[in-house]
Amino acid sequence: MDGQKNNILEAERLKRVNERTRQVDNIMSDIIRRINCDLRNAQREGSHHIVVELPVKLEIIHMTLADAQIEIYGNVINFLEEKGYKVAFRANPAAVKISWRNDDEERRRKENFERIMRCKKKF
Repeated sequence: MDGQKNNILEAERLKRVNERTRQVDNIMSDIIRRINCDLRNAQREGSHHIVVELPVKLEIIHMTLADAQIEIYGNVINFLEEKGYKVAFRANPAAVKISWRNDDEERRRKENFERIMRCKKKF
């Protein structure tokens, strides 16, 4: 038995799966590149938010589908929040709503909209 216990794989070795890291990095790069393209288009169009669908079928070595989704979706949300965006997540189908309007702008817009609706009723 003593000889067999030395043959067991160490947990640290299993945690360091370079192929998995490379796959996660590639998936993240593709998603961020697509988001960046959509952000540029939205800026040109004068929008204040975009909705981007996220890939559902994620095949990452040594990870279940659920773990892969948690890893990727969490990384995307974290990345966007670090860049200063407001992020909302929808699970089915997987998507993120990314907005960049600040709270004051949002409040002013809401007040103006309510003002317009109030006056519209009087006409």
